[in-house]
Amino acid sequence: MDKIHFDIKLIPGHPTFAKDTTTEERGIMQQHVIYWRGMMDKGAVIVFCPVLDPKDAYGLGIVKSRE
Repeated sequence: MDKIHFDIKLIPGHPTFAKDTTTEERGIMQQHVIYWRGMMDKGAVIVFCPVLDPKDAYGLGIVKSRE
């Protein structure tokens, strides 16, 4: 069976999120990064990263399908 991968666009909670996150949002983002790193360590995620396009900052993940 061919391997299937999915790309995930993680849209921030508000348009200026990358520029003016609150202390609470930064804490949530730290938990978010820990979660995705754990998924990467398990081999379920190929890559995850922020995309800091000045017009549209967002997160990007490429994950493997469950077999």
